Amino acid sequence: NQHWLYVGRAGDDMAAALHLLFSAIEAQRAGNPDEWRKTRLHFVGTSYAPEGRAAKTVEPIAERCGVADMVDERTSRVPYFEALQTLKEADALLVIGSDSPSYSASKLYPYMLARRPMLSVLHEQSPAVEILRKCRAGEVVTFDPANVEASAGAMRSALETLRRSALRTSQRSLREAVRRGPEPDGRAAGDASQFALPALNWDEFKQYTAREMTRRMCEVFDRAISLGATMKQSTDF
Repeated sequence: NQHWLYVGRAGDDMAAALHLLFSAIEAQRAGNPDEWRKTRLHFVGTSYAPEGRAAKTVEPIAERCGVADMVDERTSRVPYFEALQTLKEADALLVIGSDSPSYSASKLYPYMLARRPMLSVLHEQSPAVEILRKCRAGEVVTFDPANVEASAGAMRSALETLRRSALRTSQRSLREAVRRGPEPDGRAAGDASQFALPALNWDEFKQYTAREMTRRMCEVFDRAISLGATMKQSTDF
């Protein structure tokens, strides 16, 4: 099976993006059912509500779009490092955006560092769109909440690209697992993160790293200290 993964909160503000995604998948599957038979979409940590009180917001949309059999939603949040490992084990990653133009998912950077085939569905004015495209971080489909259907063609094209990329990732991982055999502790070998790595634009991405952010912050502090020293000298006269 191909396992596509979304980790993070969901909600009513993501209904437009999810409907666009699920409707396109159903249209693609209707034309090529065999190609989609083994694809599964997992949505993990979709609610902030305590265990037992969370309401699912993804599966109901999948059901209305006719793809409920492909979609699994787990509302419980997962620890940060567990989430990172889960990203690396997926065959493809999904970024689902809000209908708010100002929304920019904080998960973008861990997603890109996971180096998996990736599809982002975002408001056309989201600041994340430019970041993802400049970093060449997978497929990006934008939408206007007032006319979501206008993006259906772009979504179908992006889905086909993602499906093929995820298939190559899954196949290469399996071949490596067979070649290496089991790990010493008995676990299956072949971490998928070693294969079919997307060609991320590191020159663009590095400006968002902790090292670069720290460098910029130090520059601000240096300017503040220099300005303070200059002002003190001027008041001494």
